Amino acid sequence: MRSICFIAARYPNDLQPAKHVFLQRLVMEIADMGIQCTVIAPIPSHQARFFRSLPYHVVQITKQGNKVHVFFPRYFSLSESVLLGIKLSHITINGFFAACISVIKKECFTPDAFYGHFICMAGICACRLGRALQKPAFIAYGESTEWSIKRFGMHETQRELRSITGIISVSSHNKDVLIKYQVAPTKKIRVFPNGIDTNIFSPIDRCQARKQFGLPEDCLIAAFVGQFIKRKGLPELLAAIKPFPKLRLICAGAGPIQLDSPQVLYSAKVKPCDMPAFLSAADLFVLPTKNEGCCNAILEAMACGLPIVSSALPFNADILNNDSAILVNPDNVHEISQAIGRLLEDSPLRNRLGSEGRKRALHLSLEERARNIIEWMQELSEH
Repeated sequence: MRSICFIAARYPNDLQPAKHVFLQRLVMEIADMGIQCTVIAPIPSHQARFFRSLPYHVVQITKQGNKVHVFFPRYFSLSESVLLGIKLSHITINGFFAACISVIKKECFTPDAFYGHFICMAGICACRLGRALQKPAFIAYGESTEWSIKRFGMHETQRELRSITGIISVSSHNKDVLIKYQVAPTKKIRVFPNGIDTNIFSPIDRCQARKQFGLPEDCLIAAFVGQFIKRKGLPELLAAIKPFPKLRLICAGAGPIQLDSPQVLYSAKVKPCDMPAFLSAADLFVLPTKNEGCCNAILEAMACGLPIVSSALPFNADILNNDSAILVNPDNVHEISQAIGRLLEDSPLRNRLGSEGRKRALHLSLEERARNIIEWMQELSEH
């Protein structure tokens, strides 16, 4: 396999540098394995004004100096609206597909395989491209819920993915979802938990990290990373820290929930390049999330040596255990608060969980994940 075309609904660019940055890191890791990587990330018509300064074609350079060609064609979109009981998502996907195939025809290239990021729309489009050009097609299923299957329709999803070569599931839980909905035969689904670049994500001196973000050195700080929405468990977290008035919280992200608590020292987006310092500024990481595919934020916090408080739910089973985290019911504020209290009172416990988490993260490297995925894709493509 010498070339792969990645299809994505979003991809990092100058206007949105953090959108699907985890996919970008995987693409660049694969490019540094000597595989020619092209990305097509169509821009919907209703966002054309925002993206009008974004070029149709950009070249991104990997750590080893390899080129990744990224295309941002525009396409007609009706979003995922419903009109008179009719789902318009099918029209939107047709426009998305037309934009992708136009790039391939215009640039005169045919990759050895297609890789769609998420089922709807990129995964369905990757399957269509695979059928049209008689090439293997793969999908990464990392959705946090079953929304993509339900929104497009189970039977329609099954029909669109009938020619899929393989599905890369980010967790055992997600694999179970795919099997439940009979999206693909079990033999075509393989679990590859998300990976992190352990060269980038590693502990940084705490005093230095706090100075970078203007944080006090003389208090205990908990970190949260994610959208400021209910699904991420932010309301429960804000309630859970109230019994500890000296504890401070720093939150990286954005969203509708207002963080007006006096305990919150920071609540804004953090550039991907600054995330290791942001995490290293904290003493513990808390994310009582309700649904995930495989949470990159947790992996990054582990790689930075932080003890974790997160959800005792199936989506975390591949990456967390009692050696590296305190697992809680994300709907139970008292349980979350108790876990935070244990870590605040027990410095040796914080150090032990952080150290074990760091060891675990080193075995979930992005480099190893990319290598394993490519080997599996090649294996299935040869059959």
